[in-house]
Amino acid sequence: RLGRISLNGKEMITPNLFPVVHPSRNIIAPQDLKTFGAQGLFTNAYIIYKNEKLRAQVLQKGLHEHLNYDGIIATDSGAFQQYMYRKDSFDIDATIIERFQEDIGSDFPVILDIPVQLDDNYEIAKEKVNITIERAKDNISRRSRSDCYWFGPLHGGTHFDLLKESAIEMSKLDFGIYAIGGIVKAFLNYRFDLTTQILLTVKRYIIPNKPVHMFGLGLPQYFSLAVACGCDLMDSAAYVLFAKENRYFTLSTGTRKLEELKEFPCHCPICVKYT
Repeated sequence: RLGRISLNGKEMITPNLFPVVHPSRNIIAPQDLKTFGAQGLFTNAYIIYKNEKLRAQVLQKGLHEHLNYDGIIATDSGAFQQYMYRKDSFDIDATIIERFQEDIGSDFPVILDIPVQLDDNYEIAKEKVNITIERAKDNISRRSRSDCYWFGPLHGGTHFDLLKESAIEMSKLDFGIYAIGGIVKAFLNYRFDLTTQILLTVKRYIIPNKPVHMFGLGLPQYFSLAVACGCDLMDSAAYVLFAKENRYFTLSTGTRKLEELKEFPCHCPICVKYT
């Protein structure tokens, strides 16, 4: 579906992709990403907060001035690090990191959820889903800004009844965007079947008048299917992570190492220049 998200004089057309940028180290400057057509960026508030010097700079200047980007900026709370690196205990409080995102001027902040791992058993997954729902309720009660759209994360992993419960319960709460989490590891293993099942389950039960985001959805060959199944927004750092490893995106066969290619299977100006 086509949509438009407007906030504070900024606008995104959906479906759309957020390139993920590092708060202080970027091969491609955020402003350059805008010239490429990026209508929004995703960065990490947790990384900013944990660096005392960087934290002070961003609090003083604001996130948009710090990144020199005047479009929509979304921020992650650090839950992604918890998910990817399986940190059982996390060294930050939800109240602190959520307030920090408001203080630095994030347009689309994310609550500190607890992502469900694909191998979590039912009891562990249910506990994580319940805690995330309670944190979502707590977040609503302590918000200090009305000029941002909060992400409400949805979880359940491979337990589809928990995904259903998460979507139904979170739909009752006031969030600007609902975001499916805990899917990156399935996605990186090309488990498009599981990723699609998760998306379709959420779409069946989520409130229909709000955009649905998928965290970490970065492979171009899946974009069209995700959009066809109802995904409105996605974010990824794959464009720069894969480039650092000399990997090349292809729509037909996934990613390939540069040394495996005799020529680029693409006729865009950049690929033609270097092929």
